[in-house]
Amino acid sequence: MTLNPFKERKVDFSLPVEVYRCLTKSGKWFSVRQNGLVVAHTNDLTLKHCEAVVNESGKKRCLTSGKRNVHAFIRGYIVQEDFAVPKLNDYLRYEAVSNNGFFVVKQNGTVWDVKTLDLVRFSKDGVFAKIDIEG
Repeated sequence: MTLNPFKERKVDFSLPVEVYRCLTKSGKWFSVRQNGLVVAHTNDLTLKHCEAVVNESGKKRCLTSGKRNVHAFIRGYIVQEDFAVPKLNDYLRYEAVSNNGFFVVKQNGTVWDVKTLDLVRFSKDGVFAKIDIEG
């Protein structure tokens, strides 16, 4: 886990954070927001007890205006480094236009809309998740 503080702000590990792709930095970087403020940037982070959030009004505004805005993110708790994180193989993605604006995971050839996730790993290689799908 590597958190680069933003404006010398501190992360409170006891509170949930919201993580989303930072499109203003080159490469795959993610912004970490807490209490409405960006507190850090990272390209190596794991969250637990996660929720995939899509703000519908923000999504509509993005689609109608053609301008990007932060309307989709993963909310969860930062996993400390002493926690053994299993390998996560399910690639998680979000596309506002396709997939009806949901976060999706492709598992065993099937695409699943997801709202809750056990673990989410943000890395230079992409975003990966651990989910349990019945059936």
